[in-house]
Amino acid sequence: EEQKQIEALINQDDEYDKIYRLGLWATPSNLIYSNWEIVKQWPSKIEETIYGVDFGFNHPTAVIAIDIADGLYYIRQQLCESHVTNTQLIDRLKNIIGDNKYAPVVADAAEPQRISEIQSAGINVYPCAKGKDSVKRGIDLIRRNRLYVDYNSPDLIKELQGYKWKTNASGDILDEPLKFKDDCIDAMRYGITWLFDK
Repeated sequence: EEQKQIEALINQDDEYDKIYRLGLWATPSNLIYSNWEIVKQWPSKIEETIYGVDFGFNHPTAVIAIDIADGLYYIRQQLCESHVTNTQLIDRLKNIIGDNKYAPVVADAAEPQRISEIQSAGINVYPCAKGKDSVKRGIDLIRRNRLYVDYNSPDLIKELQGYKWKTNASGDILDEPLKFKDDCIDAMRYGITWLFDK
């Protein structure tokens, strides 16, 4: 699955083709997010926590926690792992959420069956916003706020460092992100978009 994605980069993005397929050194340009920083300190008083879930199996399943304190967003990677079944995910979510069992969990709307199964397990899960413009709108909402990312979120940090706009054959920047290594970022987007829409 990932090998296919890497091979496909030859036709999608020169920089990523150099980095991921050819193993050459290159710095990604046209990055989408610059409004974030890595932190070690966490606020003592959290007003609200929302969880975003991006489903996968061969691709990683990602769970991201968004803590809100004084109107600021503190982001933590909770899970980014391949080959997680829905039963395993439910157990992991129960552990992650703990006593905060009414916390909203916003999951990939493309998998209604999985959402339904998670709901049946007593987790407060909602489908994410979907539609052609939901990705662009979600990106816009995230870019309006500073993000404080927990230093112990390796996959999320790596994705934020490389998440970039697509370009066409002439090198013009397109208004859509390159679909590559974005599991944690998608999970984060679901949660933050839900905050604005609730």
